[in-house]
Amino acid sequence: MAEHRAVDIAVVGGGIAGLAAAAALAGDGCSLALIEAGPLPEYPATSGATVHDFDPRVSALTPHSMAFLTRLGAWEAIAQRRHAPYRHMTVWDAEGTGSIEFDATELAVPMLGSIVENRLLVAALAARLRGAANTLLRAPASLTGARRDEAGVTLTLDGGDSVTCRLLIAADGARSPTRELFDFHTREWDYGQRALVTTAEFACGHRHTAWQRFLPSGPLALLPLPAPGDRLCSIVWSIDDAEADELLAL
Repeated sequence: MAEHRAVDIAVVGGGIAGLAAAAALAGDGCSLALIEAGPLPEYPATSGATVHDFDPRVSALTPHSMAFLTRLGAWEAIAQRRHAPYRHMTVWDAEGTGSIEFDATELAVPMLGSIVENRLLVAALAARLRGAANTLLRAPASLTGARRDEAGVTLTLDGGDSVTCRLLIAADGARSPTRELFDFHTREWDYGQRALVTTAEFACGHRHTAWQRFLPSGPLALLPLPAPGDRLCSIVWSIDDAEADELLAL
C-alpha cells in the first residue's frame, strides 16, 4: 500500500552535498526526508594499504570543513578509520618558474587540511542520519513525478509512495532528475577535458604534502594517502579528451 508523508524539508540526493545538508538539518526542530536512488552505504573496509584498497575519489577537507563534520557528529568515525592530514602544499608551473608553497608551521596550525576518501565521508554522514530524530530515509528510491501547489512540493517515488515538503533541496548531481522534473533551464558548455582519478604508489614518500603541477593540458594533483611508508597518493589529472582516451586504454 502506497504511503504518503509530509515533512518540512526534503533532500533529494545522497552524495556528500545532500547528506551533509540533511545531517546539518536533522534534529534541528524540523522534520526531514532524504531520498536517494541507491542504497545508503555502510562503512568500507579500511584495513588494506595497497593501491587497490583506496577509493580513487577523495576530498581535500579544510580545518573548517573538518570542524563542520565534527559538529554533525561525523568526523570522529572518519578519524577512527583513516584520513591523511597534510602539513605542506607545493604548487608549481611545469613550463615556467612560478611556484608557491604553503606550510602549516608558518601559519601556526597543526595541519592545512586532510585527505578523506569520498566513500568513507559518505558512509559517516549516512550513519549520522540513520539515528536522527524526525528523519525519513527513502533509499533506494527514485523520483517518478513532482508537482508544486499551495501545500508545497509533492514528490512521487517509484513504488507509489509520496512525500510533501515545504522546502526541497535538490542535490542529485549534474544530471539532476529533480531539475528535469521541474524543467529548470541551465547553460552548459564542454571544456574538452576530463579529470582522471586513480591511486598510485611512488618510490619516495609524499612527506605529508599535497602537490599540484600545472601542465599545458591542465593541473595534475597528487594528494597524500595514509599508508605505510607514505608512498601512496591519489591522483587527479585534468587532461584533454583525446589524451584521456589514450591513457584510459593503457
